[in-house]
Amino acid sequence: MTGTKYWTRLLAIGVVLSLILAACAAEDTGETDAARAEAAAAQAAADAAEAAAAAAEAEAEQARAEAELAAAQAAEDEAAVAAAEAAVAEAEERAAAAAAAADAAAAAAEAEAAAAEAEAEQARAEAELAAAHAAEDEAAVAAAEAALAEAEAAAAAAQDAAADAQAQAEAAQAEVQAAQAETAAALAAAEEAAAAAGIDLNNVIISTPSLVAQADYARAPYVAPAHAAGLLAFGGYLYRYDPQGDYVPDLATDFPEFSEDGLTMTVTLREGLVYSDGTPVVAQDAVVTLQRARDEGPFGAQMASFESAEAVDDRTIVYTLNEPFSCLNNQIVCSENMPLHPHEQVLADPEGYFAKPVSATQYVVSDWVPGSPTMVLEANPSYWAGEAVIKKLTLASATDPISRLLQVTTGAAAMGFDIPASVRADLPDDVIQIVHPIGGTFWFVIRSDVEGPLGDVRVRKALCLAMDRNAINERAFLGTAEPGGSILSRYRSEWEYEDIVPLERDVEGAKALLAEAGYPDGFSTPLQTMGARPGWTDAATILAENWADIGVTAEVQPLEDAIIIDNIINRAYDAMWIGSGGPNFSTLRTLFYPDNFWSNSVAFADDSVTAAFDQLAEAMPRGDMEASQRLQSEVQRLALDIGANYCPQGERAVLVGSRLSTDILAMIPASQNFWVATESG
Repeated sequence: MTGTKYWTRLLAIGVVLSLILAACAAEDTGETDAARAEAAAAQAAADAAEAAAAAAEAEAEQARAEAELAAAQAAEDEAAVAAAEAAVAEAEERAAAAAAAADAAAAAAEAEAAAAEAEAEQARAEAELAAAHAAEDEAAVAAAEAALAEAEAAAAAAQDAAADAQAQAEAAQAEVQAAQAETAAALAAAEEAAAAAGIDLNNVIISTPSLVAQADYARAPYVAPAHAAGLLAFGGYLYRYDPQGDYVPDLATDFPEFSEDGLTMTVTLREGLVYSDGTPVVAQDAVVTLQRARDEGPFGAQMASFESAEAVDDRTIVYTLNEPFSCLNNQIVCSENMPLHPHEQVLADPEGYFAKPVSATQYVVSDWVPGSPTMVLEANPSYWAGEAVIKKLTLASATDPISRLLQVTTGAAAMGFDIPASVRADLPDDVIQIVHPIGGTFWFVIRSDVEGPLGDVRVRKALCLAMDRNAINERAFLGTAEPGGSILSRYRSEWEYEDIVPLERDVEGAKALLAEAGYPDGFSTPLQTMGARPGWTDAATILAENWADIGVTAEVQPLEDAIIIDNIINRAYDAMWIGSGGPNFSTLRTLFYPDNFWSNSVAFADDSVTAAFDQLAEAMPRGDMEASQRLQSEVQRLALDIGANYCPQGERAVLVGSRLSTDILAMIPASQNFWVATESG
């Protein structure tokens, strides 16, 4: 018996004995019963404490077994390794069982204590009734009888509650054990499958179109999403997405607490957090991150709702908002703009620090220099949630989709992100196909200040009516681009925006608008797109065919990504097929509010839309997603009616090929980032 367990049991026995002695010494029958009830409750608490001690002992035994395993592996003793692995597995089972037993015992102890208290109250009522009888006081007798009846009812209810609590504790224990067993089995099966496929989890390669070579991490935390495939793997995040795309606390203990007026938000850090170099994670790190993202970065407009942040102590951050913001979760969860880093190191030498930053999350940068097309990440043993199953992860930038396809089909890479959808039917059986939504929409965009036909809003509306969304989805993207009439993504259930433009094609209506605008015979126009993106040139070609049906001739121009981005910034285009956007208010603001990225590019500015935005910001209730969706749909409808600069086709998704089970490596829905399982499941 360990020292902890011995002293826990000794203390509990001492408490029980003292209460029993007190019960024996009591002069009054009611007091004796109460003391006995309290003694029973104390005994239950002692049982719970002993169960907790047993759980702690089991965890310690597991840790010792793991240490023995590590020592055996270091000594390269195969027999010792096998024995140690078996010991670890057995210790893990005992630890899980002990933890579940401790939880059940604690719940039962609490219920027994409540029942004991009710019984004690009943005993006191009986004593009062006896005293009243002895005094022959009829009024007192009546009152005591009523009190006794009430106490008996309370005692019966408490006993029922105790029984229910015990049953619930046992059911919960069974569910936990089943979940743990299921997770462990899935992970074991996935690891076995990876081994059978010849994939070394100590060196997994992801082939990605992300422009890792062009990333300037010295500018973090404000890094363009196209450069940020590896960004969410290191640094540290208050919240993150799980494999289902749901928000979950990471470095934070729980979700934010808001004041009644919605203008202050409090976040608490977990205890004992450290970065990979041992530096403690403190609240001031989050404060400096916000200051840099809001005041220095190109995405400061997305941080406009934050007025300030204050570190109340090392674990508590209080954010002050200048207005309630219902979409705040999407802004702070796993945003490329909001990673935590040791603030003193960042402020002292940003370029030096971000050349090889430390980490408070799953991975830490092991090998990367600016300009390199690959970034090597190693599992962070200091991560609070446990070490990642994949020990080394290499992000290999490949801008050509055919290269990414070849890498995953030949086994040179474990995953290929955004491979051509046209090969879906020909992929080998050992490559898992994943249609991955990335949280944006496909649309074509036309500038308002273009000379000629495209400068007329009626022409822009006509071109939108002529688009065949289903044909683009089926032919260009093989069913991965679900048609939709909202410029904002609707992938997740809480993003149920209305269709703003008609989904059905209306060729006759389009011709009528062209005639009304003075172009009954059509016209010609260039149509730019990113030629390296799978399906994009095909989509632009189908769109050109759609426009030909109303007399408009479009010359499709596939260009390099960098040229397209420059053309957007410099307004060097007339019409363009593009994929962009997101699910919320900040995306809408970028598209339609003055002096933002896209509103500047398309030359859109309208006082009524700006006023509607201001009203939206004031009226949008914090946390009321239904009201937010309605208000944002109204602003979107107004802006598209006035400007018609954007015409949505549908949800943006990409095809991912993977040789690893999603129980080990998965893409996070509505993002370009990934999730990796930890050894703890």
